[in-house]
Amino acid sequence: MPMETERTLQKGTIAQVVASLFLLLLGFSVVAWSDASVSSTHLLLVVTILLYALADFSSLAVFGEHGVSVVKAAPTIALHWAAVFVAVYLMYYFVAAGRIANADTGLAFGVILALGLFTAGTRGNWRMLVLGAALAAATAGVATFERYVWVLVILGALAAIPLVVGARWTAKNRAAKDMNNP
Repeated sequence: MPMETERTLQKGTIAQVVASLFLLLLGFSVVAWSDASVSSTHLLLVVTILLYALADFSSLAVFGEHGVSVVKAAPTIALHWAAVFVAVYLMYYFVAAGRIANADTGLAFGVILALGLFTAGTRGNWRMLVLGAALAAATAGVATFERYVWVLVILGALAAIPLVVGARWTAKNRAAKDMNNP
């Protein structure tokens, strides 16, 4: 493999991991801040869901897993993230109606976002699947240990491992495929 191609693979891998860790950190932030104040996280949740949907679309456009075109997948992806959005608003409704305590909303939002990411990953976007599993583990860890910082840092670091390995493997397979099919 030429040196220039190897550098491109390394830059692509680093960009994938940084973007994925940013999305994971965003999810962790929602869980932590929602636990402290539900009303102050409204905008953060909306932005997070929109960024997750954008990442889902862009990942499909860039990597094109399983030969699915963005145009064919767009309605399914949009509907998926709209359902996550509705689930979040239902939580706000439950809090306003007094059915759920404010202290529990951070964990509920974490579960909703984790499930949204994980199910987005089942359509073939393995990156979203890893992020969903990591956010679910972090939410469960926070619920179990009631400590945010160390649980989130440890699980974020552990989530980076499959992201790096998967990104490198995908990039190398794509480069090998491109070299064989000029």
